Amino acid sequence: MPFYEYECKNCGDKTEVQQKINDNALEHCESCSENELRRIIHASPIHFKGKGFYVTDYKMKGNKKE
Repeated sequence: MPFYEYECKNCGDKTEVQQKINDNALEHCESCSENELRRIIHASPIHFKGKGFYVTDYKMKGNKKE
């Protein structure tokens, strides 16, 4: 299950919650008891290592003889 970060528009408190993808977004702030939460969207990190991808990096489907 993914983690989602929420921030309260009223008090600025941030919280991180583990939820299912199909779950509804939270609305109620535990700190100030207001319904002012918004979900914060972060970019997914991508890490490329090495020199790159080459044809030889992929699995061959076998030798095709004609």
